[in-house]
Amino acid sequence: MKRTFGRKLTVSATIFSLAMVVSAFGQPNPSPSDSMNPADHSIRQAASDTGNAVVEVYNGAATELRDTKITAQVKSALHGDSATEHSYIHVHTATGVVTLTGQVPSNAVATRAKQLTQSIAGVREVDNDLSISGKSAVAQHTDLMLEIVFSVLRQPQSTSN
Repeated sequence: MKRTFGRKLTVSATIFSLAMVVSAFGQPNPSPSDSMNPADHSIRQAASDTGNAVVEVYNGAATELRDTKITAQVKSALHGDSATEHSYIHVHTATGVVTLTGQVPSNAVATRAKQLTQSIAGVREVDNDLSISGKSAVAQHTDLMLEIVFSVLRQPQSTSN
């Protein structure tokens, strides 16, 4: 009796398996685009977008690091040069373009600042927006300090009872 049950089970399983295989062969093969469901497509797109964002962040950070290095080198060169060391010069770098702003006592100092900046590796362009004040940096700072002191002295004194 056990053998009869076993044969019936084996025959039934075999017939079921064959039916499944035949039905699978009867269906057309889906193309790769048909088999990609919307969720799969969304996941792949999100992964691609994330990868692109990571690359953009890396490139932006690398550019900022290069710009910071250029700014530091320009400031060091300006501070170490006898013509520009006593001038008030602000340095800003963006993607290798260095902008010089501030006041210098003469055209010669402005020209020297631009020359020093152009000599730094990685500098693509220099925007020399320096203005000529005719005064040294010490005189400029003295004027600023006097302006602050006078503005404080002009303020009315508060009296408390």
